[in-house]
Amino acid sequence: MANIANAKVIDVDITGTLDGGIRGYGGSNIVIDGVIVHDIGVSALAGECGMGIWFGDYAHYENQTDGLLIQNCRINNIGGVGLMRGDGIVVYNAKNFTLRNNNITTVNRMGISAGSDCLYFKINGNYIVDTLLAGIDIEPDAHYTASNFKIYNNTIIGFASRFLTATAGGRSAFWY
Repeated sequence: MANIANAKVIDVDITGTLDGGIRGYGGSNIVIDGVIVHDIGVSALAGECGMGIWFGDYAHYENQTDGLLIQNCRINNIGGVGLMRGDGIVVYNAKNFTLRNNNITTVNRMGISAGSDCLYFKINGNYIVDTLLAGIDIEPDAHYTASNFKIYNNTIIGFASRFLTATAGGRSAFWY
């Protein structure tokens, strides 16, 4: 999904892909509701991406996503190979978005990752279990920021690293 407006993806079951469940960047007023994403990037083939739901990109496309709601989704068993592989929900280069009431279990990296030019967002009411790294990670890179956000009422169980991390320019802002 690239640079689309006023789109809804509702009650879809996605399984067994190598690269990811849903992938998009740019656009506005996008709703992903009640989607089930499972068994993604788990066959151990080289180059698998293994992301559950991924909006934005590290390349910082000109068109920032404006208005994204990801809610009531179930994401389970997300694998992949390499450092940037195996997140449940990833959002970069976006503003005015909400990630709420999602159930994320058994992921190879972060439960939820947001950062690198993300503005005005909320992460709330999510249930995150058994992540290899942080349950929720806010990770702006050295040239971009994440600001004006709220993280509240999330349940995180069985994380291997930390339940919440934030970094700025490669340095941790806070760890919990």
